[in-house]
Amino acid sequence: MDPGLIGFDHGFEGLNQEDLAKYMRKTDFDISEIKHLLGEYQKIDVRYGDGTISGDEFANYYSKKFDLDHGQVSQLFRVFDVDKGGSIDFMEFVMTLSKLAKGSAGNRLGFFFYTADSDGSGSIDKAELMAMLYVLFRLGSSEQDKSIAASVEARDRVATEIMLEADADKNGSIDVAELKAWIRRGSPHAKHCMELMEVFGSKFLA
Repeated sequence: MDPGLIGFDHGFEGLNQEDLAKYMRKTDFDISEIKHLLGEYQKIDVRYGDGTISGDEFANYYSKKFDLDHGQVSQLFRVFDVDKGGSIDFMEFVMTLSKLAKGSAGNRLGFFFYTADSDGSGSIDKAELMAMLYVLFRLGSSEQDKSIAASVEARDRVATEIMLEADADKNGSIDVAELKAWIRRGSPHAKHCMELMEVFGSKFLA
């Protein structure tokens, strides 16, 4: 084994010291976290084994891990596929997870927005917001979160309240500027959504 491989066991032979330094420089992960994420990445890349993650590989893996349907997970794939090339390489994978799990509130807000904006219109309507709330509350740790995820009526109530708070121009959708302003105002719903985004990030690292 190449001495540059810093003692990684079989299955991690592609990560040498130069690679490791690059990933640590581009993210906020340490050595053990990058090793863990490479193992996770290799578990996902099982159907084609070509060194990248396709949309169906991503959906198959995370729909089982998070107990979500493929359509909900497909939205996440779009955010990870930074260059829009139709697949995720390891750099895209770790950089996106670094922003989600260890980044700023602005990073998490961006992840929230671009995941929720399922049609790519540049704004979030109520239906898109309800879909995003399902994912977040489904992955939440409290019984109240899970009860909201399980109830269409409860999610509709929360989404209606958020739309009233955040949709400043009352056009029926929330754009990036409105979302940022809503988060800055710090209503209970805004704070809880950002808390749930932190929980969401931690689930990817588990």
